[in-house]
Amino acid sequence: MSFKQIKTKFWEFTDFLETRISVEFKAVPLERRIVNDADIDTIREFLQDIGEWESIIKGVRYLLSEIEIISAVSSAAEDHNFQDYIWDISVGSVHQWVDVRVRLSPDERHLRQGLKRSTKLNIEEIHRQLKNIPKWKALEKSVNLVVGSAE
Repeated sequence: MSFKQIKTKFWEFTDFLETRISVEFKAVPLERRIVNDADIDTIREFLQDIGEWESIIKGVRYLLSEIEIISAVSSAAEDHNFQDYIWDISVGSVHQWVDVRVRLSPDERHLRQGLKRSTKLNIEEIHRQLKNIPKWKALEKSVNLVVGSAE
């Protein structure tokens, strides 16, 4: 399966590759400039929100099923957060992108083994969560605006 690029406000995530123990991809600045070590911090900060959208959706679905607005639905999609993964982030060899490699943390790997789930990280999991980070950021911004205007 081919994975399309994911564009955010400032970055494009591209060239997804699944290895035996990790998923790798590039973060390329949309303005096509030379990247530096500060960009590593920017990407790391952006990735801190991985899994947040999935967590909020799972919570809303649970709430709606508890008050019987919807029937209980089991979800095949698991929600994970930044701490479930180990991130290796570095400036690309020609300073035109940031290389990102992600693998499961030992705790997450053991949890998945105990649940009889695959411990192989796949592109689908990371790709889906990367696509949802902008949704989370927009929701977070909206809530902050509402809360800020209520004060």
